[in-house]
Order: sequence, then structure tokens, then C-alpha cells
Amino acid sequence: MKPPTLDLYMPATPPLALLAKADFWLKIMWRRHHFRRLFVPLLEEEDLILSDIGLNRTDIEWALELPLRVDALKALEACRKARGIHDKAAAEGSQYGTGEKRCGQSGPPRRIHAEH
Repeated sequence: MKPPTLDLYMPATPPLALLAKADFWLKIMWRRHHFRRLFVPLLEEEDLILSDIGLNRTDIEWALELPLRVDALKALEACRKARGIHDKAAAEGSQYGTGEKRCGQSGPPRRIHAEH
């Protein structure tokens, strides 16, 4: 007895590399969408409120412009930590705290990639 022939071609294994790449990019796009949904409304707040939560308007705008491959939330957190070190050193009168660029200022963005 012969097995029935199907009208639909079904390969034995799906293209796993393609599925992994699609999953990777979907997660990145979802994470960026989530970031935008959380941080774009903060741009409407006053600078005093942003500084209370440790953020800066230019840093948020900078993070929104980062390429998709760069995790904007991790980049913004790195900016907050760098600013904390900068502000602490400036308050103590250290030379380390002076002249350091902020993340939102001109210059190449930090390369903080999303995890696979």
C-alpha cells in the first residue's frame, strides 16, 4: 500500500537559522517599542522631574535615536551611571569629573548591543 500524497509540501525540519534570526529581530523591535512607549511621554515632563528620576532630556532623545541593534534601555542606564560618577567627582572637586561628555551630546553612541 502506498502512502497518500499531500498537496502541501512540508519539510522535515523548518529553517531554524531563519526562525532564530526572525525571533531575534522581533524581540529587538518589541523591546524598542516598549522603550519608546515608556520614555516618549517623559519628554513632555519638566527638566526638574526628569532630574529627580536621574534622567536628562538630551539623553532620552539620544537613546531614542540609537540603531535598533543597540539596546536603548541599557545605553540609557550606562549614561545614568556615567553621569552619577561624573556628578560625584565634580561635587568632590576632582579633576576626573570635569570635561566629561554626556551621552546625549555629540559623539559616537556607546555600543551596547541587545543580547541574543
